[in-house]
Order: sequence, then structure tokens, then C-alpha cells
Amino acid sequence: MIAYVVVEQTENESLRCALTKDLAANEGYDVDKLFDKAFANTMEKNAPVMTDMASMIMNMVSRDDCNPLEENFKVNQGENLYVLSNENGSMGASVLYYPDMQKRIADALDDNYYVLMSSQHEVILVPEKSGPNLDFLKSMVKEANETVVHPRDVLSDKVLKYDREKEKLYEPTGRERDGSDRGDR
Repeated sequence: MIAYVVVEQTENESLRCALTKDLAANEGYDVDKLFDKAFANTMEKNAPVMTDMASMIMNMVSRDDCNPLEENFKVNQGENLYVLSNENGSMGASVLYYPDMQKRIADALDDNYYVLMSSQHEVILVPEKSGPNLDFLKSMVKEANETVVHPRDVLSDKVLKYDREKEKLYEPTGRERDGSDRGDR
């Protein structure tokens, strides 16, 4: 994670300055406290938003039912791709690391899921029961990063997996010991 100081905010963009550990330490700040405060501010000012890809593309997102931390949050059953970000759509990939977010997403999807870590502004979630294998998902995120995502916004070519039973987000590699990784069929 990277902390930013927002220097100026307009409706369409923000001017940010990265707050590095060296900069914080040089100014005499406790780095851990500073990053904890930055994360708390992020959660307070940037509510999570999750919607299915089809609704997002059709711009039919109702903000009332898009917060996975709200009790009334429901997913559109049968959808295969979901977008997780924040209300303003900027630097929204960090939403995945809000407290209880990964578990709440799994509960809403009623499934394990894959996370395509393509852009720093959002991540794509794919329920495991949707069926795409891990190699396909890896190639999908790599291609998107090379052709669609602006180079400065690329986060990673990685695909992560959330296991509901273990309550763990990790990078799957090859066939897992318990055989539960559907991505390697």
C-alpha cells in the first residue's frame, strides 16, 4: 500500500503526492501511526462500491445497494464478473483490504473468488463457480494491462484467490494440496 497526501481535489481528478516512509521519517513522523491514520481516512472518505460488470458497463449502478459492508448488499446472481472500487473510482483497489471486506464479498457471492489485480483504481472479482480456469484469468489480466489499462494505473498481472473456509487471500500457484483450486483443471 502507498499513502498519498491529496494536495488538490476537483470533481474529475486529484493532485496527490506519494508519502514515502523516508519522507515521513525525515519529517519526524511515526511511520506506522501515519499509515494507520491514512488508512482510516481512506475508509472514512471512500466508501466501497461493488457492482456486476454488466451493470457498470450499462451505467446502471444504484449506489444504494453497492456497498459490500452494508447488511442489505446483494449480488446479481448468475453474474460472472464484479468490479470493486470506491465511490469516486480513484485508487479503489485498496478497498479490498478494508476490514472484513474479503469475507463480506465471499458471503455476498456465496463462493470463493478470484481477484484480478489489474488497476490501482479497481479490482475485478470472479466467483470460483463461474468456471474460468486460473491460466485463463492470468492471461486475461495480462492482456488488459497491456492493451486497456494506462501504464501508470497498472497494479499487477497477478490473480489472487480468496478461500472462504480458510478466510485467506493468497496467490494460487499450480495444483493446491487439497485439490480445491479449480483453476488447474
